[in-house]
Amino acid sequence: MLWLLCLLALLACSHAQTSSICSQATATINSQADATSLADCSTISGSVLVSSSASGVISIDGPQTITGDLTCENAGGLTSLGSITIGTIGGSFSLSNLTLLSTLSMNDLSSVKTIAWSALPALSSLTFPSTVSQVESITISNTFLSSLDGLNPSTIATLNVNNNERLKTFSTQVASASSAINFNSNGNGLDLSFPNLIWAANITIRNVSSLDVPSLSTVNGSIGLYGNDFTEFTAPNLTTIGSTATGSGTLALVQNPSFTDLSLPLLKTVGGAVQVANNQELQTISFPALATVGGAIEFSGNFSTPNLPALTDVKGGFNVQSTASIDCSAFAADEQSKVIQGTFVCKGSSGSTTTTGGITSSGTPTPTSSSNSTSNTSTSSPTTSPTNSPPPINNNKSSGLSGGAIAGIVIGVVVALIIAALIFWARKKGYKFSFGITKREVDTGVPHPGMAELPRGGHHEKTELSAVTRPSELSAARLDGPMSESYELPAHAREGG
Repeated sequence: MLWLLCLLALLACSHAQTSSICSQATATINSQADATSLADCSTISGSVLVSSSASGVISIDGPQTITGDLTCENAGGLTSLGSITIGTIGGSFSLSNLTLLSTLSMNDLSSVKTIAWSALPALSSLTFPSTVSQVESITISNTFLSSLDGLNPSTIATLNVNNNERLKTFSTQVASASSAINFNSNGNGLDLSFPNLIWAANITIRNVSSLDVPSLSTVNGSIGLYGNDFTEFTAPNLTTIGSTATGSGTLALVQNPSFTDLSLPLLKTVGGAVQVANNQELQTISFPALATVGGAIEFSGNFSTPNLPALTDVKGGFNVQSTASIDCSAFAADEQSKVIQGTFVCKGSSGSTTTTGGITSSGTPTPTSSSNSTSNTSTSSPTTSPTNSPPPINNNKSSGLSGGAIAGIVIGVVVALIIAALIFWARKKGYKFSFGITKREVDTGVPHPGMAELPRGGHHEKTELSAVTRPSELSAARLDGPMSESYELPAHAREGG
């Protein structure tokens, strides 16, 4: 009987020890022995940390559920990590800076809250035969992975895959993405396929060779395609991008050098801007159903006249500039009728720009009741304030002088003739004009034009100044005095004769 009591005590002690291991906040694994100690735990009620000192092969077999996180960082000697039993990770599955990790095998894993893997330069493939079908967020960056087979959720919040230079293909059954889908700087020739994707909050795609979204109907935020190598982008069921209520949500197709075919036949509403720019091979831009744009429309490149037949409301500006010849008259009519409410520019290869009233693609102004038109480059403001509008241009005015200029010339000629006549009359009557006298003229004895001469005749003609009384030089005081001051001759000079 005693031995039975001892056995029960040992079992109780062992159970308590196991319970303690399975329920600790963080179970740390430094070696395979530590991993084996968790084999009796069907559920680890906490997190598991594979420490940086772990090396070689670590296999966590036995537990089926980890309620917290599974984390391994900076374990430079770790070559293999896996489990044949773990099916659920309640928190984050985080792997970072594992330079030698070449094998990642999770046979039963199907549900995890977050996957965050980065800096795994030796990891070339995944062994996830059960496939992860439930995950809220996936971020995979800077790995050696050529495929993401084994990750195939039906819904997701964030899917962020970047800087995986060997990644060549990715296909997922995800139907919705509530935060963002982002693919950037992965392997050349990456083919992306989202056959079941119906809606997403935001989509940003860079550096891919193909993009397949046949079911996509709504993007709640923005969709941007930048620097891709694909030749076409087709979204046959896409109807709405962003929200016109908030003016948010942009469609941007920018710098896709091989892009030749754009097909969005059902797109009706864009909450923000529509930008199609610098796609060198794209010669046709067509949005046959696009009616409402909450921001601006901006097209630039080498394309023919854009096809926008359904436009009814553009809250922002309209800036269309092509190196090919385009006809802007229809868009000018939209601007006049306030379908386009912001700044308006439409420019083709002819170098002409259309504002209110329109200019055809040949650059010939079209008559209009509006007072604002230009023939080279122009923008028109949405405001009707005269102070903000360009001055009207009279297309019929000649290059001659204005009436005011002609009148000024006539008046000037008449005044000049009158002055000339007065001068001629005064000279004929013998009038002389004096404007001053200089000391040099007095010294030399040359009479100043303004000084009157003594009248000739009578005794005055015989009167001479005597050598004694004739001064040889005028005094400085007299020179400096006013010219109107008179001087008398000596008495003997007046009486001589």
